[in-house]
Amino acid sequence: MARKSPTVSELMSRHPEELDRRDSVQRAAELMHEHGIHHLPILEGTRLFGILSSRDVEVVTITVGHPDRLEVGDVCITDPYTVPPTASVKDVARVMMDRHIGSAVVVDAGVVVGIFTVTDALRALVDAYGG
Repeated sequence: MARKSPTVSELMSRHPEELDRRDSVQRAAELMHEHGIHHLPILEGTRLFGILSSRDVEVVTITVGHPDRLEVGDVCITDPYTVPPTASVKDVARVMMDRHIGSAVVVDAGVVVGIFTVTDALRALVDAYGG
């Protein structure tokens, strides 16, 4: 008998750190370092604008330099993978694997409520096998 997949709301990081699209890449790097995170939802007002990863910050810093002069809205992914809190971990993890992406932004009624990462998916796998 197959186990029922948990929902992303059971494993996601709730109320993730966020930045406004006009914040600097330098601010993003500092926030990621300070909180030990690798993905930041980028907002325009209260709506999701994009997602920025620590890898994006590294690439931009190396290739362009001056992270204090660049806005996160100019370098983030503007079409992030979004899911509702009720989405199954199995389905979300499959899409993340197929698309080679590290996170899904969890959105409820147009509001960012969490972030689900590869680490969260691995935690579900470990839990499923009694880890």
